[in-house]
Amino acid sequence: MNPLKSTLEHYLLENLNLDPKTVQDIRFEHSLYPEKTLSEIMIKKGSVTKEKILTLLSEKTSLPFLTREDLLEKAQPILSKDNAQKWKALALQSQGDKAQVALVDFDNLPLCDDIADAIKKPVRPFIMAEEDFAYVFEYLYGNKGTHTEKQHDEGISLLHDMISSGIRHHASDIHLQPLEDRIVIKNRVDGMLREERTLPKQAYAPLLSALKVCAHLDVGESRKPQHGRYLHPFADRTVDLRISTHPTILGENIVIRILDKMHGLKSLDELGFSKKMSSDLQKLVQQPSGMIIITGPTGSGKTTTLYALLRTLDHHKLNIMTLEDPVEYHIPGIRQTEVSQNLSYADGVKSLLRQDPDVILVGEIRDEETANMALRASMTGHLVLATLHTPDVFTVPARLRDLGISLDVLASNLLGMVSQRLLRKYCPKCGGNGCSECTGTGYQGRVSVGEYLIFDEASLQSLKSGDDLKKYAALTLQQDCKEKIQLGITSREEIQRVCGFE
Repeated sequence: MNPLKSTLEHYLLENLNLDPKTVQDIRFEHSLYPEKTLSEIMIKKGSVTKEKILTLLSEKTSLPFLTREDLLEKAQPILSKDNAQKWKALALQSQGDKAQVALVDFDNLPLCDDIADAIKKPVRPFIMAEEDFAYVFEYLYGNKGTHTEKQHDEGISLLHDMISSGIRHHASDIHLQPLEDRIVIKNRVDGMLREERTLPKQAYAPLLSALKVCAHLDVGESRKPQHGRYLHPFADRTVDLRISTHPTILGENIVIRILDKMHGLKSLDELGFSKKMSSDLQKLVQQPSGMIIITGPTGSGKTTTLYALLRTLDHHKLNIMTLEDPVEYHIPGIRQTEVSQNLSYADGVKSLLRQDPDVILVGEIRDEETANMALRASMTGHLVLATLHTPDVFTVPARLRDLGISLDVLASNLLGMVSQRLLRKYCPKCGGNGCSECTGTGYQGRVSVGEYLIFDEASLQSLKSGDDLKKYAALTLQQDCKEKIQLGITSREEIQRVCGFE
């Protein structure tokens, strides 16, 4: 690593007024991922915003930090497009005998020499954020003739307002839906889509341009789906956004997944399961080997439960590794891997088994090969947590048998099974009548309901013989829903809507 960069990184850590536990977690994660900078880790954890880091670096190095607005005003296409993109550099209006150049990699002295050689002047570096470079580069070298600077500014402002509003309302997703004469923006809050506002059709292009630049997508591509990521500064943290575009006959449909660590990561006790269920699951995950299956439909909170279970384990004493699609939240001390076209779940499990793991999380068992590899991992002394798509816990064995797993193998390795759903809770302010706090819905926030079965000698024998397992359930979904009604947490209508029974 560049010695100057290393010095600046540690200067940041010492001057950001972070609490000792956060600093310890950051240093620990840096020891696990030395290829990452401390800044990247701090931003990803939400400990500090990129703007705060750049401002502090500016004070330390005496190099000015330029905002996006500064760059739009001062940047000029003096560098060739290829060099600007290669160096992540923007030339500014010259002053005196030195060329002013904004750089993402501002402490790279050889890079400054290359730029000086190209423009035949000594370089005075300035600091800029990478996403600001991407935006201004596209404006300066790409689409300048398509939209006016005012339209670009309006697109940025609209994007910021739309995303910040979604975060404030605890939305899990923001939908941008093009219609023939307007654009509809909807937020998914507590599992329900609700319309937030509409935009005139002409406002969509600048908004899309701003969003694609921030997410490092191809601004000129509108006929193919694209996927990207954007870290949005909000209050005193950054919020991870996953962007998905999809072409329709009326224009590009956009879905923005909001992964806000402040509201997304929960402890096991915060999920809303009964005390006995939480206690039983916490004991179950302490087992040294075997498999725990969590099932439920998409959006039922399976990943949140898996994360909560992992966070009960001691990552200092255990090597905990995950395979996910995608990695939704980063958990300090746990090595997380995202599956891709180049790394399947099955191949990922094979690789993880060479990494001396104690605990393996498999985001989803989708096929026979993944099922076999996951079971093999549990058979060889590892604790495996995985999700599966089945309607309840009692159909898990049948689904795994469809994937080629024998009942004897299942009986030798399954520790327990969980099925869950998410129900909207009554608004704590109005108790379900509807108020401004819950936007008139009567609900605010969600609670987990579940059923589970922990295998013992009797239930394992029934599993081997293919008998009905329902009588061995420690808790059924109906029982848990009934308890939630008795406690005044939710309504019968909500249970009917989500679970299909009264």
